[in-house]
Amino acid sequence: MRFFAHTFRTFCLCCLLIGETAAQTGFRATAEADSARMLIGDQTKLHLSISGKTLPDALFPTPCDTCLPGLEIIGRLPIDTQKENGYYRLSQTWTLTGFDSGRFEIPALSFYGPDSALLAVTEAIPLEIQTLAVDTAGNIKDIKPQLQAPLTWKEIGKYALIVLLGIALIFGLLYGIRRLNPRKKAAVRAEKPKEPAHIIALRDLEALRQKKLWQEGLHKQYYSELSDILRTYLLNRWGVPALEMVSEEILRALEAVPVSAKHLHALQCTLQTADAVKFAKACPLPDENSQAFQSVYTFVEETRETAPATPKEGGESHA
Repeated sequence: MRFFAHTFRTFCLCCLLIGETAAQTGFRATAEADSARMLIGDQTKLHLSISGKTLPDALFPTPCDTCLPGLEIIGRLPIDTQKENGYYRLSQTWTLTGFDSGRFEIPALSFYGPDSALLAVTEAIPLEIQTLAVDTAGNIKDIKPQLQAPLTWKEIGKYALIVLLGIALIFGLLYGIRRLNPRKKAAVRAEKPKEPAHIIALRDLEALRQKKLWQEGLHKQYYSELSDILRTYLLNRWGVPALEMVSEEILRALEAVPVSAKHLHALQCTLQTADAVKFAKACPLPDENSQAFQSVYTFVEETRETAPATPKEGGESHA
């Protein structure tokens, strides 16, 4: 009741002031709000205008933080000029908002001339800011989860491309590991050759002899190929994975193979000479090169696999 009584008294005083000012200056000022009530945080428009028979050279009220208690001015349009029925009218629109609930008042706003003379005064406008009603009788509900936007084909294609690239990378790594794994290589080479082991070794030895590598000073290449021929023969003949073994491991593996001590000693000398050439850059004498070749050749010839004997055709069988 006090608020309404105060508002009524203010309205009456403003009316008297407006009437006196309008009578003296010939100008009339108005202030109109789009709504007398609004929700907290909402917005409303305040329309200000001054009119008279002559074009008023008026200064509109300057917005400030304290001129509208409890309200905030968040926007202001340019001043518009109109002429209607012989009267000139200047108008401007303010955008107001409020973040406190309760009853507020837009006070009377004054328009002044260039010489600071009072031209007109608006009426005060009551404004009520309300909050949302809370239903205390109902059950308290949790906050709704965020809505999930559906996937688009563009997003699905991007994820599918990432998955395919990942699968290709995994297969590439597995393929590279398999190619570089010496045990896999040895397992492949351990397959039974189509030809006897000694045939392959003797053919490779003959090809090495015709290259004349050590005669041209290519000792490292010569001993590398000679040791590879020996290692391949051990793999094909007895299944010894010599291609992935060092010389000491090969000699220990040959202890389980029916090889004479003479051949074992000759192979030991050949492997040691090959290691000295490949790793210590040794340069053996011509006799040593020939002896190394002959040791491998003799070893292959004397350890070759013999074919099982077959009975002669037409032979008599004994009971």
